[in-house]
Amino acid sequence: MQNGNWQPSDYRIFEVREPKPRRINATDFRDRALSLKPTATLLAPVSEGVPFLGFRIFPQLLRLNRQSLRRFRRRLRRLEQAYQCGRISIESLTASGLTAKQARTV
Repeated sequence: MQNGNWQPSDYRIFEVREPKPRRINATDFRDRALSLKPTATLLAPVSEGVPFLGFRIFPQLLRLNRQSLRRFRRRLRRLEQAYQCGRISIESLTASGLTAKQARTV
């Protein structure tokens, strides 16, 4: 794998009967190794924040990343317009998971 000429091995096929019958295709354990992508691996101080699942995590703070914030604001505008036009009720607006506190902070 390190010299660039790795080839995956064939799958082993076996059957399992518990909890329900099914056929499993499994690779050799060596083929399941994880490796770091040099273009995606970044070593930086934690004070710069760590990107994770749409957030940037700092030691004392959790922030939405720009794309998630933009998507949230777009959704907020659409829901607000739909409510003002009467297309959705206040019940469906609150069921959407958007709280008044979130709406005020954006």
